[in-house]
Parts: sequence; structure tokens; C-alpha cells
Amino acid sequence: LGVVRPEEGFDLGAPYSVDGEPIIDHDRIAGIAGIRQIMTHSSNKGAAMIALRVGGARQRAYFERLGLLSASSLQLAENAAPLAPRAQSRLDVATLGFGYGLGVSPAALAGAYTVFANEGARVAPTLLARRNGDPIERTPIDTVLDVGVRAIDQLITVGRGQRMGLFSGSGVGKSV
Repeated sequence: LGVVRPEEGFDLGAPYSVDGEPIIDHDRIAGIAGIRQIMTHSSNKGAAMIALRVGGARQRAYFERLGLLSASSLQLAENAAPLAPRAQSRLDVATLGFGYGLGVSPAALAGAYTVFANEGARVAPTLLARRNGDPIERTPIDTVLDVGVRAIDQLITVGRGQRMGLFSGSGVGKSV
């Protein structure tokens, strides 16, 4: 988007509020943090600061490009569109920046995360038909990809071009 530079730092040590409402980090970062730290620590304050700089219109366009505003393309009988309110205030933009108020399916989230494994390209999730008992063919990992989300990097090895799915409860950092 060109509004935030990768080397740029954000002061996360001081209290931060938007329209009088405090934005709080559960995993505090003291001092200046870059985008990588903001993502790794799932910083609500950092995500809110970036979202406000990006702005509501660009944020919504970004969500659209990631597939977070429409039903996934999975081959299912029922496939609901996500709950995606329009940002009407600075606080809405800030909180949507860290996923608060944005209700998406695991399939939509998995599709959004494909940009980390495909050099920025989004790949729509699909259900692959295969015969019972056939193994899933996978290419061995030759290039390990650091996705910048601490929970993912520490628990699994993600390879460039590899498929992955993320399933977990609310408030654990999937929305970065």
C-alpha cells in the first residue's frame, strides 16, 4: 500500500487510545517496534496505528483483495459471507485493523494467509477431490518461509508454496 515502510518503527510503549477508547496489547511490547514485531506479537496498538494510517477505504479494499469480505469459493452446499461491518469512525478503522468486529470463516482466513506462502499472491481455498486411501502428494520443503506470526513460526515449518490452514479460537492472533 506504500503507507508504511518495512523499516519504520511505531512507539508501542506509551498508552494509546482512539476517540477516547484505550487500545491494549495482551503481549506488551515496550518501546519502538517494527511491522515484523507488531505481527509477531499480534499487537493491537501497532495494528491500530497502521490501520489509521492506511484509512478505512484502503483497509476495506485490502480486505476485499484478501477475500475476507465475500464467501469462500469452497465447494460446499452452505457457504456464508463473512460479517464485515463498514468502518464508520476512526475507532472502527483501528479495531478492524486487528480483526475486532470482522467475523470470517476458517476457509476465508486460510485463503488470506496464502499471500505469505505465495510471494504475495492470494490462492483461493478449495476442497480437492481424491479417492479414498490415496495419499496427498506434497513437494518437500526446500525453502523455509518465516511468516512473521510467532505462533506459526514456532509450531510448524512452513515452506514456500506450501498449503496451510489456520484454525483456532478468538483473540489468538489469526487476524494479523
